[in-house]
Amino acid sequence: MRLHGRPCVTLGGPLRSFFTRLSILAVLVLSACTPAPATTGSTTGTTPAGEQRAEEQKLNIVLGSLVANLTPAAGSSGYWYYSPMYDSLVMFGDNFEVKPAVVTKWDLSPDGKKWTFTVRDDMNWPDGAKLTADDVAFTLNLYVEQRWPAKVSLFNSVVKATAINPTTVEVELSVPDASVAAGTSYAYVLPKHYYERVGFDGFVQKPMGSGPYELVEFVPSDMIRYKKRPVKHAFRTPVADELYYKALIENSQKINGLRSGDFDIVTFTSFTAEQIDQLKRMDMTIIADESTNWSITFPQVAYEQRDTPLKDKRVRLALNYAVNKQAMADNLFKGYAKPSPQQYSIPSSPYWDPSNTVIPYDPATAKRLLAEAGYPNGFKLPYGIDNAPAQSPVEPLLAIQGYLKEVGVEFDIHSQEWSVILAKVRGQGGLIPDMWAQGNTDSTGFASGIRSFWGCGKPIPTGQWYCNPEWDRVMAQAVTEPDPAKRRQLFLQANRIWKEDVPMLYLLIQPTFHVTSPKVKGWKPVNFVIYNFDSAYKIK
Repeated sequence: MRLHGRPCVTLGGPLRSFFTRLSILAVLVLSACTPAPATTGSTTGTTPAGEQRAEEQKLNIVLGSLVANLTPAAGSSGYWYYSPMYDSLVMFGDNFEVKPAVVTKWDLSPDGKKWTFTVRDDMNWPDGAKLTADDVAFTLNLYVEQRWPAKVSLFNSVVKATAINPTTVEVELSVPDASVAAGTSYAYVLPKHYYERVGFDGFVQKPMGSGPYELVEFVPSDMIRYKKRPVKHAFRTPVADELYYKALIENSQKINGLRSGDFDIVTFTSFTAEQIDQLKRMDMTIIADESTNWSITFPQVAYEQRDTPLKDKRVRLALNYAVNKQAMADNLFKGYAKPSPQQYSIPSSPYWDPSNTVIPYDPATAKRLLAEAGYPNGFKLPYGIDNAPAQSPVEPLLAIQGYLKEVGVEFDIHSQEWSVILAKVRGQGGLIPDMWAQGNTDSTGFASGIRSFWGCGKPIPTGQWYCNPEWDRVMAQAVTEPDPAKRRQLFLQANRIWKEDVPMLYLLIQPTFHVTSPKVKGWKPVNFVIYNFDSAYKIK
């Protein structure tokens, strides 16, 4: 087996859907992200000595799910769905470095409320029309006016885009925001002339993008087939002549397909320890990204409105001491996950603080803190925690329930439909429970996931998960700071405030996997939601 990326970690059995849903829960429409090297365009390069490329360069790629339509309105995550046919404004490189794509330059005004983008002048649409600043401005305004998911999650401060000339776009913001350029890595440029002619419904039926591939066949939520265009792309040089995407849920089918050679790449998934052993024996290349910081959140609005013991910081800290995270990693996750230190970020984020430590398992300290807070005999939380059994196996929550009961703290696990839970997260379905199972991540290098739902007044109207005006102030300052070094220090300062308040029960760092056949070369993801297959090729 060849192992790339961060340490190889995996999740057990049916837990895979649980943690995929947790990642989605953190940002709703954005699954977020662990960076790895990338280029602004891929190259066919030179075949290493001893390698012979296969005559047929067709890649069969398996994902857990596919979108219902191939327009950017369908979502902000899943860059792999869109990247063959579309180009984004910018691209990510190492450590969330923003690199050119459709735009070659971007500048933020001194007051932080206007971005100016310079658009390439060497790109054409498939029908021969030239791609210009009008297309970029039209696209961004569509995101804003229609409130498409990427707008809501990644560049919510954008008010209006204006094409100043054929190669210049000015983007007005409602508030100073240094994160917009990074967020436009998820903004897929649309052809203004074609979209206005056919309308949204017509575009859904026959989408058009500036990317190096054209759509051949699409079955919503099931499969996509792309074919490379005969015309050279301005900045991307993909190797494969054809890309075939297939949605599969069961890991056994994915592994069997890799073994038979029917599948070349399996992305964005998790495996049991036994399945990892199978993949090792098959000599598969495994790329593991530590993409999610899993925790149990103590929603501030819940404990304040219900006046529960969680109002006392000593109680929140006691619950952290009461849970044996290492035992959970060893027993539930076969030793591949690892305990999470006291922070909201992920290891590859620019805002990960390596000095933070894991709160150790110490039930005696937990009981002492509970007694100091006035609960020597423990307590029971009135609402407990929600769980969607169809997507979220109960085993991890049962383990936590058992640990907390040992120190006198009890809570119920409520079975809910996923739609009900999602509505509560969005502030549309009534009062949230005493605790949330949540996965925090990062999508742009600006702590975008945590900013979406944490802070005073978020989510609305049910109230905040965590509210500290000083934390809000520092986070807002960080987002407006254009200098990366200064911005990092501000995010670390925010994390220290967060850590002091103990807003969550810190649990585990968990991964996302990408697996490739031994015959696939030259590919690795930018991060676990942004990657394309331009550089991938097959050998004989």
